[in-house]
Amino acid sequence: MSTKLVTDPSVHVRASLAEAVCKIAPVVGQDNSIDHLVPIVTQLIKDANTEVRLSLMAHIGLVCKTIGKEPTDKHIIPSIIELCNDKQWRVRYSTIEFFPKLAEMIDHQLFKDKLESVTIQLLSDIVFSIRERSIDNLIEMRLQFG
Repeated sequence: MSTKLVTDPSVHVRASLAEAVCKIAPVVGQDNSIDHLVPIVTQLIKDANTEVRLSLMAHIGLVCKTIGKEPTDKHIIPSIIELCNDKQWRVRYSTIEFFPKLAEMIDHQLFKDKLESVTIQLLSDIVFSIRERSIDNLIEMRLQFG
């Protein structure tokens, strides 16, 4: 698969690519997703444009569900943690909004080790809606994990 579209000058092309790559993951399966789609996802998640990152975060659950827990932990979670510190509040919000879906795909210990401290850190974010969503996430995680 060509990765030329990842560096296309058009934001709309890259944002559409982010959505398409995520939506195709269940169709191509785990091995092909890990080999061909995850490298594209990890490039797009670091894209300079906010709209590209938002488009990716809106659909990244499909990739995580397809590739499984260990590859998600290895390839996706580190980038998601970086997005929690993004300068754009909308990206931070969409990232933490994904946490409950991500928690369904990983076990309690992995969430506790990797994402709990990030969620707690976001309780002091300067944007009220991010603080509020972080509280909701903690409640959801408590109900989900017990």
